[in-house]
Amino acid sequence: MMQLQRRMSAVNPRRSRFLRTRGRAWTLIAAGVAGILAAISMPGCHAGYDDETRILNPRTTATPPDTVVAAAYMDIVSAHGDRLTGASTPAAERVEIHDSRLHNGVARMRPVQDVELASGRRFVFEPGGMHFMIVGLKQPLAANTRIPFILHFEHAGDISVELVVSAAGAGAVPHTHGDSHSPSAGHSH
Repeated sequence: MMQLQRRMSAVNPRRSRFLRTRGRAWTLIAAGVAGILAAISMPGCHAGYDDETRILNPRTTATPPDTVVAAAYMDIVSAHGDRLTGASTPAAERVEIHDSRLHNGVARMRPVQDVELASGRRFVFEPGGMHFMIVGLKQPLAANTRIPFILHFEHAGDISVELVVSAAGAGAVPHTHGDSHSPSAGHSH
């Protein structure tokens, strides 16, 4: 092949330049595809996803220095259905799943053991509804940071995400129960 290219170069210099340019283009395309495939397969590159479960927009808000609780929100889509059995974070003592409901004009919150996720349907954790309570913060949550958060599923196992911490009032509603939080503080069960 090289001898044929050399002969063609001698006959037509433009053809030689075309072959070199075309070869470089294919090399660049192959390198780009290889880079994309490597990035996709890197651990943590798409934390929040496994083959069947997607975690969308995991978020919380910054907390004042003396606050030891925060709320977290996100959307979860399970392709084949699953059960969320809990969550945890190294940033706090524990994480609880809570459900808020308005009953006779009074907001009541109760802990929930697990959440059934219907196949292919989006389950929304949001202010005023189902949400995560991060209890016993080890330090205040600072705006424009991220904290690790692990979701525990019956079938998908553990999925790690990062909660994006926004400034208070910038997206997610701050959620506090005073300076301390226990299952009975400010809740009706």
